[in-house]
Amino acid sequence: MKLFDIYLAYMVFDDGNGGKEPPVLIMDLEDDLAAIYNVTSQYEKKSEYIRSLYYPIKNWKEAGLDKQSYVDTVKARYVSQKSLENKTPIGTLSEYDKIGLIEFLATH
Repeated sequence: MKLFDIYLAYMVFDDGNGGKEPPVLIMDLEDDLAAIYNVTSQYEKKSEYIRSLYYPIKNWKEAGLDKQSYVDTVKARYVSQKSLENKTPIGTLSEYDKIGLIEFLATH
């Protein structure tokens, strides 16, 4: 597991009723936790403010994604690294997107 890898990770809904397995981006690894951002293709119906906090992944096919996707930087989540250690990443951000995301985070 390394920074900028994309995994499918089971996430429980905020209300505690069920969950789903969306793509997530590894942003930091510390102790036994991984800081992640959700990756989503849902963009058009979001508010202008929320869209301003979504980084558009330019090389989404290279990252292992099926369609144009965005890094949702609204809120980082933390999961146990153990919950991902038996999974294979679906991809990783390109060098272009790594730099782009870092610059995006510095200005948003």
